[in-house]
Amino acid sequence: CGICGSTTHLTAHHIVRRSEGGEDIRSNLYPLCREDHDMVENLIDSKEPKVIYQKTKDINKAKKRNLKRR
Repeated sequence: CGICGSTTHLTAHHIVRRSEGGEDIRSNLYPLCREDHDMVENLIDSKEPKVIYQKTKDINKAKKRNLKRR
C-alpha cells in the first residue's frame, strides 16, 4: 500500500477516476490496501479541497518513503 506499506489486500486506486475518463494504465493506478482505498475515496467524495490536498501530500510522502525501502 502506498500509504501504510501493507502488502496484503491491495487494490488499484485510479488517480483520475474512470468515470472522469481515467484509464486502466500503470501511470493512472496507485496501490492501496482496502482500508486506505476506502479512506481516500471518502475524502475525495467529501469534496473538501484542503483535506484532499493534505492527503495527497501524505500519499506522496509515503510513496517516496516506500520507494527508498526497496
